[in-house]
Amino acid sequence: MDIKDILLVLQDGPADEVAAAVAARIANRGGGGGAVTGLCTFSTPTMPVGSYAIGSAAISQVYDDLQRMRDEQVAKSEALFHGVMGKAGVTAVWATPARDESAKVTAARARTVDVSIIGRTSDNRDLIQELVFSSGTPCLIMPEMSAPPAGLNRVVVAWNGSREAKHALDSALPFLVRATFVEVVTTDGSDQPVGDAQVNALIEHLAHHGVTAQFLRISRDEDDVAGALRRHCAVREADLLVMGAYSHSPAQERLFGGVTQSLLTHASLPILATH
Repeated sequence: MDIKDILLVLQDGPADEVAAAVAARIANRGGGGGAVTGLCTFSTPTMPVGSYAIGSAAISQVYDDLQRMRDEQVAKSEALFHGVMGKAGVTAVWATPARDESAKVTAARARTVDVSIIGRTSDNRDLIQELVFSSGTPCLIMPEMSAPPAGLNRVVVAWNGSREAKHALDSALPFLVRATFVEVVTTDGSDQPVGDAQVNALIEHLAHHGVTAQFLRISRDEDDVAGALRRHCAVREADLLVMGAYSHSPAQERLFGGVTQSLLTHASLPILATH
């Protein structure tokens, strides 16, 4: 299945330009025909600590200044969006969400597209979590990079045999069939070890879809699972990590730590995540 509808979420962050370039490239694959819907969910800035206003007129002025700042940031994102999509010749629609659109509403938008794309920032973890956990649509999370990857050609798929891993694998097929290198990896010492029979069946299943993949068990050593995956992706010079996200609830992940939170926060390569 080709990817035809993309939701690009911009937040005036350092990864926005890379995210937009990747969205345009995906829309143009397979002869083009893909469409990108862009929107900016940049929130109204809060007043700096220590600032104050006295009187209704002064308070109104502060509020107007904050709204102006937000409007300027949204306009900046819109200009970036149209610039990148126009140069790539991609069908593009700019959406205008309500001010301070909630993460749940943005996630609901993602249910009508094939993939959502968002650049990671220091303070949008909750939005990414909502897109991954509740939208039902695969989410491509882009880290801050000096330039977009030449192509999402070298793909590592994290596999632990779970429902989430299966959903991620299915969602990633449009990327896997175009990749030049696909490796499915599992880590030693997991609570639910993956047997050889399942591994062989999985590789055969991918071959039925035209994907030539290899399988590797990697050791955690003294590292945790997330650290082992990050290290392995670096060794393989991977362009993309595919992962099933939140085998535990996001609340449990925050409380006890987890693979999903660690990878979404610290990984230096794009991640295609699905719950």
